[in-house]
Amino acid sequence: MLRSTFFAGITSFADGLLLLLLILAGRILGAEDFGRLAFALALSTVLAFVLNLGLDSVSIRRIAVDRGETGVVVGSVLGGKLAVSVLVMGLYLAGIHFAVDDPLTRSVTYVLGFAGAMRGINLTLRAFLHGQERFRAESAVVLTERLLVLGLGGGLLIATGDLVSFVLAFPIARVIGFFLLIAQVQSRAPRADWTFDVTLLSKLLRQGLPLGLAILTYGLYNQIDVLLLTMFLPTGDVGEFASAYRLYEGLLIVPSVLTIVIYPRLSVLAAGYEDKFRDLLGRSIKYVTVLAVPLVVVAMLLAEEIIRLFYGDGFEPGADVLQLLAVALWFFFVYAVVDTALRSRALERAVLRVNMAGLATKVALGLVLIPTLGIRGAAFAGIGGIAVMLTGAVAALGLDALPLRRTVTAVAKAGAGAAAMALAIVFVPAGLGASNLIVVAALALVVYAVVLLAAGILDGEEWAAVKGVHAHRR
Repeated sequence: MLRSTFFAGITSFADGLLLLLLILAGRILGAEDFGRLAFALALSTVLAFVLNLGLDSVSIRRIAVDRGETGVVVGSVLGGKLAVSVLVMGLYLAGIHFAVDDPLTRSVTYVLGFAGAMRGINLTLRAFLHGQERFRAESAVVLTERLLVLGLGGGLLIATGDLVSFVLAFPIARVIGFFLLIAQVQSRAPRADWTFDVTLLSKLLRQGLPLGLAILTYGLYNQIDVLLLTMFLPTGDVGEFASAYRLYEGLLIVPSVLTIVIYPRLSVLAAGYEDKFRDLLGRSIKYVTVLAVPLVVVAMLLAEEIIRLFYGDGFEPGADVLQLLAVALWFFFVYAVVDTALRSRALERAVLRVNMAGLATKVALGLVLIPTLGIRGAAFAGIGGIAVMLTGAVAALGLDALPLRRTVTAVAKAGAGAAAMALAIVFVPAGLGASNLIVVAALALVVYAVVLLAAGILDGEEWAAVKGVHAHRR
């Protein structure tokens, strides 16, 4: 599991490269154009989730349980996805033409829409590799694609300072990534074995559609902030919100490193290995808690310095948003694990109900709070939405499936580490420079790690696994 987690971590690190590119875009484009970019990215992300249809997750589960079905699953799912993508893309382009008045925003949204469609197809190809637990192959392709986006997008941004030229990097890199992923899938499942089975595709769609709707509502949940803000506030305000939200969204990559790895394993354990299922779920909640707490502390106490470091002048209101979003961070980390457990048990309808409740809460709060509180209102709505989603997910899974004692113990130990971190940061002088900020944050993290190890955060089995990896590398 540690080996798979390592390569999944590389994949998530590669996703983090996009965050670096967006930070650069914010510094060069300014708040107004960054707001346009945030709107177009939100729509393209929703488009990718529309194309999911739940097929990615059911494909992972099907291949993980029976590798012999890889060829027919790949042929059926990929063929169906390509056909749906053409139809959905046509509807998307027509909708943007009539709904978006600003020519610049419309052009950017067209380009990123095609990139979003390619992302949806590439995620399906990556799902095939997940089902085979081929995280190393996936990480190599994703890292290559992200480096292409970073290099080409950064070069165009610096050379032209033009928003439309900059976003052209996204579809170009996604098309190259598509062909690289096809090559990886073919290496274990030759194209000659790809067969299109209408009956299988229909069965997978029936199984996956509730989850597909859940994934769509989840995608809307994560992007609805920007879409609502665009309705009520100027583009510059949307850019200020996006400066904080992109950092928050980048941190959400952290639990995905673990959930990518545990999903195939939980899917197998859910079929009659309840004790092992519960043990893996408990360890996963502990790990994401340990990872979330220091991020919450740093974001809450150093928000102003962080926004200034990454975006420079002109984005100061984003600091208030970052502090509020930090409150939601631990809830989201734990929710990501519980959501994965629900999907591994094929409880797609429960996932859909939970996500719809979270989305409805966020929209309702946003409609009330954004007109009065502005971008801070969107952040408050996010806190309410994720709190509802976590509560609903735990209720759907059942308290008996959760090792509550282990979870409470992990939270207590992480809380002690957080208190030690906060004490270290309290002594930070006002007006930090970038280098001092990094040093203080690093020192606080070291303090946190020492307190956790002293509190015995790792049990005997986990220490044995760490020592085993170290011995293997030697």
